[in-house]
Amino acid sequence: KEELKEEADQVIEHLASVRNKLKSVGKELVVMLCPSKAMFTHDQLDPIYQEKKEADAINGREYYLQALKEKGLPFVDSASYANEAKYPLFYPYGIHWSLTYGQLCTTKLIDRCEELTGNTYDNLVLDEVIESKSPFRNEEDLLWLMNVVSIGKTPTYHKYVEKREHNPNSKPLKIFLYGDSFGEMIQAFIQTTIEEDDVTLLNRNQFVCEGDGCNVSMDRPLQEINHDFNNVDLKRHLDESDVVVIEMVDPELAKFTYGFAEYLDGYLDSYIADRKAGK
Repeated sequence: KEELKEEADQVIEHLASVRNKLKSVGKELVVMLCPSKAMFTHDQLDPIYQEKKEADAINGREYYLQALKEKGLPFVDSASYANEAKYPLFYPYGIHWSLTYGQLCTTKLIDRCEELTGNTYDNLVLDEVIESKSPFRNEEDLLWLMNVVSIGKTPTYHKYVEKREHNPNSKPLKIFLYGDSFGEMIQAFIQTTIEEDDVTLLNRNQFVCEGDGCNVSMDRPLQEINHDFNNVDLKRHLDESDVVVIEMVDPELAKFTYGFAEYLDGYLDSYIADRKAGK
């Protein structure tokens, strides 16, 4: 739809402006496109999700990828790593990626941060895998999202054992991540494996989540923002970060960043950094 393309183009322009402003204060931007189950196992989608797609809908992922490339904006395209996955990408219920797929994409995000900042960061080691007939902790937490719908199948759950690849020259990676449940899992993967790293999540579903407690239980430390970015302490979060990651999910690309790209673009006009990346 042409009107959606115009809105998408505006978001891309804001993202390009955000990147330039972040670079001027020694920080980087990464756009992370998280995967859609519909690309891989559409037949396993619940009808409620299948019905969301309109016949004349634009392919958001392809449109954004092309625009990001044309603007030279750094991105991580999760779907492009599907052929590297050794275990199921999604489960036969719900819409969320598996832990192993999320862990794989998290390593790619850390690699991208290294390329952009020039710093060396510890990363996750993906070798030893454990299996379970019950969800692992990070998957149980997703039940509150109401996107885990049983269809009578019991999958085998896989998870890479949490190990880090340590480099004596590495620095702590500090990320300010805007996203949702995919971002929550990325936050958990990094902070439970690499204690020195820090990921602050601004969840577009209304809260800010700091520290390593965000994926532990429903009693998470939340700062309610009620969709008002003025209630977010962006000054502190940006000061404490090396990289700003904006996560976008394929099925919701038509909603773009829910106004955050535009808001951040304007905010950065008056932002003065008290901390440079890697310091």
